Amino acid sequence: MNFYKIFYIEIFIIIFLGIFLRIKLLIFSPSFWVDECNLAWNIEISSYKQLLKPLVSDFQVAPIGFLIIEKFFYNLFKNVSDNYNILEISLRIFPCICSVISLPLFYKFAKDNFKNEFLILISTALFAFTIYSVGYACEAKQYSCELMFGLILLIIFSNINLKKDHLKTVLIYSLICIISMWFSSTAIVYIAIGIILTGIYDIYCNRENNKSIFYKFILLLIPIFFNCLIYYWTYYIPNIKTHGPYMYEFWNTLQPSFFSVKSFAGHFYMQKLLTFFGNIQYIKYMPYFYILFFTSIFIFIKQYKNINKKTFWLCIISPILMILASFFKIYPYYDRLVLFLLPIYIVLFCSIITILPQNKYSKIFIYILVCIFIAFCINRNIEKYIVHNSGIREIYAVSQQYNKENKQMITSLQCCTKLCYSKGLGKDNLTYGEIIKDKKLPKGDYYIYETFYWDKNADKYSELKNLVQQSDILYLYKSKNNPNSYFAHIRIEE
Repeated sequence: MNFYKIFYIEIFIIIFLGIFLRIKLLIFSPSFWVDECNLAWNIEISSYKQLLKPLVSDFQVAPIGFLIIEKFFYNLFKNVSDNYNILEISLRIFPCICSVISLPLFYKFAKDNFKNEFLILISTALFAFTIYSVGYACEAKQYSCELMFGLILLIIFSNINLKKDHLKTVLIYSLICIISMWFSSTAIVYIAIGIILTGIYDIYCNRENNKSIFYKFILLLIPIFFNCLIYYWTYYIPNIKTHGPYMYEFWNTLQPSFFSVKSFAGHFYMQKLLTFFGNIQYIKYMPYFYILFFTSIFIFIKQYKNINKKTFWLCIISPILMILASFFKIYPYYDRLVLFLLPIYIVLFCSIITILPQNKYSKIFIYILVCIFIAFCINRNIEKYIVHNSGIREIYAVSQQYNKENKQMITSLQCCTKLCYSKGLGKDNLTYGEIIKDKKLPKGDYYIYETFYWDKNADKYSELKNLVQQSDILYLYKSKNNPNSYFAHIRIEE
């Protein structure tokens, strides 16, 4: 049995099916959720020049390079059709491209730095099909872009060798780092760690005292340094002044994503850490994940001598740095915001595979296991990969129909209807009833649409009933398009 050939066939199948799944999700084009709509609105109303400044509404922040590419695709498709489904797809093309490119990039990163076939195979399969890798693949936000550039930087700083690399190669590396910063807000993490490691291993630990190595390091460093100054004054400071206070309040209070001693000691940390591999919410399973994950980290550290030293420290320092940033409330630790760490966590998580002996029987076992995993992921309903879907498109359609019939349409702020489609893709302002927010409504009939995507286990009926006091619910039924959305017809008698 030619295991060498089987290995590459399975890798090809993984990457091919991973690309297929992402393109299928792009074509399926689920409804935008609130963040996508708010960013889409900013892209639509802003010129290319205006995108160089902080976005004007709804506290949206995205890298300038990403915004410019999104604006290009939006304008390109807008000249063809003003159908909002088509315009949504136009804003998902670039994130999808980034996600597709990330698949071979991850394989290269794993193959260049980890010689164990099992680790390469399992980690590539996980990266291709894990829910957050696919779920954010076609989201009209910058997360897939940050993931792609993160992989590019991991490959660069794992392979850079100032002793062997030509000046032209080093200059190209420097240029890629500069470009990465304008397409990824998190690129600075890998760049900073990578430059420090390059200085330590290529200059400080190099006993040859070669001046050419030092000159190459300066050539790598100086352009990046000046770019950091420009980035800091033209992008970072303006966005901090414009959106900083709200963002801090949101991630500290409304969507708590800063670590504390209490949360770190409890299960909160492990839930955040392992969220990449699915929604791990059940406390009873936590001990198994603790054991599995920290055993894998121990095995990874034990293999220090067999791993590229720069790669090793990139994989160790990067997550620690982001955890510390969360502790000091500098940067929130939330799944999509730290999606660029996904390749590292997958490699760490899969390190436990390396304890298996690489004989004929274990190879057959692993290859069959990967085939079963691929079959399971591909057979999943594509909707299972949608990380967020608040049914905004459905709200828009229903509200338009109610307006034609002169019915009073009500939705809570959680649906974010007005924020989304009245602004989101340039539609006419819609007519709504009052937003239900501790308000008593006058006597009459009202038609309510509500979405409960934050809490799938909530008692939908009682929660909906509590939205309006002193009301009779005449009917309540579940949305056909969104399992977490409900319609109701209520009557207020007093």
